[in-house]
This record gives sequence, C-alpha cells and structure tokens, in this order.
Amino acid sequence: MITVAGGIIQKDDKILIAQRHRDDTHGLKWEFPGGTL
Repeated sequence: MITVAGGIIQKDDKILIAQRHRDDTHGLKWEFPGGTL
C-alpha cells in the first residue's frame, strides 16, 4: 500500500489550477499544480 496526500489552495472563492502546455502530455488539460510523489 502507498499512502499519499493532496491539497488544494483556495482563497477568496478562487482555486489555484494550471493549464498544461499544448506540447506536453495531455496538452491544454487543466490540473492542480504539484510535485512528483
């Protein structure tokens, strides 16, 4: 079993998300920014 954690940054009814670069895998998709587990 692998235990992981996640979180979302929210301020003033806004949520931090990022759009992937068009040339990346899954280009132009939206994601929550973060690091590698």
